[in-house]
Amino acid sequence: MSRSGSAGNRENEGPTYEQVEGTKAIAIPTGPPSRDDPGETAARRSVSRDSEVSSDSRKKRSGTPTSDQFVSLDPAPVPQEPEPEEGEGYDTDLELPGDTDTYDMSGKTVYLQACKKFNVVPVSFFIRHMFDEELILRHHGLGPTGASAVAVAMVSNTNVLKMDISDNWLQAEGAKAMADMLQENCYVADLNLSDNRIGHEGLHAIAATIINNPNISHLTLSGNQLDDNDSEALAEAILNNNKLEYLDISHNNFSHFSGDILGNAIAENTSIKHMDMSWNNLTGKGAVMFAKGVKNNIIIKRLNLEMNGFSNDGCKEMGEALKINSTLEELNLSNNRINTEGAVLLSKGMMINENLKVLRIGKNPLDSAGCYGCLRTVHDNINSAIEELDFADVECNDDFEELLASVKEIKPDLVIRRGLREKPVRSTTLVTPLAKLQQNVEKHNVDLLPHFQQFDKGNSGSIQKEDFISAIKASGTQYTKDEAETVVRGADIEGNGSIDYNEFVATLKERAAEEQLDTMKQVVVESWKDLLIQSN
Repeated sequence: MSRSGSAGNRENEGPTYEQVEGTKAIAIPTGPPSRDDPGETAARRSVSRDSEVSSDSRKKRSGTPTSDQFVSLDPAPVPQEPEPEEGEGYDTDLELPGDTDTYDMSGKTVYLQACKKFNVVPVSFFIRHMFDEELILRHHGLGPTGASAVAVAMVSNTNVLKMDISDNWLQAEGAKAMADMLQENCYVADLNLSDNRIGHEGLHAIAATIINNPNISHLTLSGNQLDDNDSEALAEAILNNNKLEYLDISHNNFSHFSGDILGNAIAENTSIKHMDMSWNNLTGKGAVMFAKGVKNNIIIKRLNLEMNGFSNDGCKEMGEALKINSTLEELNLSNNRINTEGAVLLSKGMMINENLKVLRIGKNPLDSAGCYGCLRTVHDNINSAIEELDFADVECNDDFEELLASVKEIKPDLVIRRGLREKPVRSTTLVTPLAKLQQNVEKHNVDLLPHFQQFDKGNSGSIQKEDFISAIKASGTQYTKDEAETVVRGADIEGNGSIDYNEFVATLKERAAEEQLDTMKQVVVESWKDLLIQSN
């Protein structure tokens, strides 16, 4: 084969090799890959191999390196860094292949599995808000089984800090599920279980959990049909948990028996700052014992005891508590059958107290004197911290208003709430001259005809207007000049200055009655206007 033919085939055979940097070689393409038919391609490959052999022979004789002396065309190996361990060095939101064991902090997967197991429909709202710090599941009709599924998911949830599942009819079984969840979950700190009818068994489960879970700081158990059988378990939890700051057990059935037990627990508690025990039935001795517990408490700041039948005995002991307690800032004693005597007894403690800021004692059978006694303490106690006094629905008299004006000079920002005072009915200012004459006639049983007849010399039945006015004055009715002219204009029907007194007397009562009726209508209208203004 000729040298020229070998060179021509070498131009079309594809890559050739050249030595680069001593021992490394790079393949450099000299043209596009051949698209000839297979037979022609095979022939070319044969010619190329013969040309390479001839070329290598010549290179060996001349000392030029041959193709078998070149190193591999692959790039020099790059040192590999050690692979990162699982979970390290990744910053991606893609799902990596094989990553099937990722920990589900929200508990969504577990929740769906639990719903399938308990045969309940998943609550989509719960799934959407599992990553929120505050989870509100009020009025979702979970029931005991649905609550159990939620509890299973919440065991592993690390996002929710505040949980409200009120009014879901959990009953005892659902409450127990929540209690079991709180044994494992250390993130939920605020739990609202109100209006779920958890009953005796549910309360005992929750109370045991409060003792063992120091993370619960806010607990609401309002409206759960709790009664005296639950007070001991609740008191045990109050005594043994030093993290609970808010406790709401309102709208239950705790009686005077519970007042004694819970009062002793409150006396020794060192964590609860806000307690709501409104709408129970402490009454009598229970109210007294609970007030004694408040007296010895050193931490509570807000206390709601509305609608508990405290009466005067409980109010007296609460007054004693205010003399000693140095932390209570807000006290609600509304709707407690406290009369004026009870308010005065309470005010004795207020005379010494220097911390109470808000007192609500409205909607009680007080009178103005009871309100006056409480307000007087603000005036006389120079260290009083009172900012608001609520005497809702209690009407106060002028003495109270005068004292309030004096107190406002000392404490201009003091807030006072009291009942509206009744305004006197305006009637006399709207009495017409004819009605005035008629009132005098009826009051003194006056017969007007003789007074008119003494001016009628000819017995004609008519007299002049000047005589008419003189006759009226002689009957005892005192008119101003304008009033007299008004009466004359009404009596002089023909306008000729002569008045038929017989006709006037006959129609006087009818006309006066009609005018008086109109006057009363005006009074009613004005009264309604005043009420509308006050309501707005």
